[in-house]
Amino acid sequence: MANETKNPVGEILTWTATIGGVAGLIGMFIPITQDLLRATGLWGWVAFAVLLALLPWIVRFWSKSQVRAVEGDLRKRWEGEQLTLHRNNRDLMLLKEWLAGWHLHDDFHVYLVEQVYFGNLASWFVQQMDDRRRMWERDPRKLENPHLRTKWEGFSQAVVDFTDKINEYMWLESLSKAEREAGYKASLHIPPEWKTRDPSRYQRAVDELSKSRSAVEVSIEELFEAMYSYSGTAGDQPEQGK
Repeated sequence: MANETKNPVGEILTWTATIGGVAGLIGMFIPITQDLLRATGLWGWVAFAVLLALLPWIVRFWSKSQVRAVEGDLRKRWEGEQLTLHRNNRDLMLLKEWLAGWHLHDDFHVYLVEQVYFGNLASWFVQQMDDRRRMWERDPRKLENPHLRTKWEGFSQAVVDFTDKINEYMWLESLSKAEREAGYKASLHIPPEWKTRDPSRYQRAVDELSKSRSAVEVSIEELFEAMYSYSGTAGDQPEQGK
């Protein structure tokens, strides 16, 4: 069947008749409209009819503007989430670089938590902290995520404080030539003579070293917990209380 040809003149007449009918009904049943139209006469009726004719386009334009506003807001949110995810991933990569070889339950962490003894502290343990501290001080890069940055600053400062206390209170033992040739590794210790000659100094050394060691243990675990909370999907946030 051939498509019927639409008659634009007929459509216009139909639309005009419809608008006129609606305008007539409104004019008949709404008193304030009747008063207004009587006061303005023919031109009031014409203006009223034109307004009704334009109303569907006005509503359509307003609806489209609202849709565009919502789409724009969603687009900005999506772009913001993607940017946040990118920055979080970059921060995690930087932290993994700074902490390379230091992980939960590895040699460094196990020694820190279970084996630190200030009467015989392994030199390799202290050397690792000294080396990392110098590396971090040379690195100009910064973390952007405020939560990760706070945890990192707490941990790195704890390492600085601990190594400072070790340098202040502990001495490196002297090894004989035979011991060095045998591969014996020197360790550090609080001078044992302080126990009798200056007991208050000895106790202060033990207390401050113990406090600094605990700060490193707590802060490294908080840092890894924070890193884990950002290792999921886009827009992940740390759980409350982390």
